[in-house]
Amino acid sequence: MSKRTEEQEPRPHLGHKVQRLREVLGMKQAVLARATGMSQQNASKLEQSETIPDQTLERLAKGLGVTAGFIRRFDEEEAVRHLQQHILATCATSSHHAIDKAVALFEQLLQLEKEKMKLLTRVHQDILALAEQLHALEKEQPLDRGGEGNRN
Repeated sequence: MSKRTEEQEPRPHLGHKVQRLREVLGMKQAVLARATGMSQQNASKLEQSETIPDQTLERLAKGLGVTAGFIRRFDEEEAVRHLQQHILATCATSSHHAIDKAVALFEQLLQLEKEKMKLLTRVHQDILALAEQLHALEKEQPLDRGGEGNRN
């Protein structure tokens, strides 16, 4: 092997990149073929081709809703790593927010319970005070339970 060949990076297989992007997007090969105006057989052959002419790659990219440059730069392993990092960050943030929200709700509940206890204590004290007042009134003015109200 010549030194020039050894230094070259392996050429990306554009057809495989198109296929993986299509699969990631949940698109059937027939749908991509229709979107690009080609036959499904032609789309299948292109997905098996290491190289794809620029104009054809542009058509495929448009059918996938991406750019040809995106297809050329697409690295599945890098995309998976990026998604994993995003998911981990989102989960950590989401669970942190969920915990914060639960703590805030618990604090609100605790405050409401404290206010309820104060209110119940006041109501209880008011009832006791009314009972004492009623008892005092009964001592001052005994109720006539059979006198004037029962005339026949």
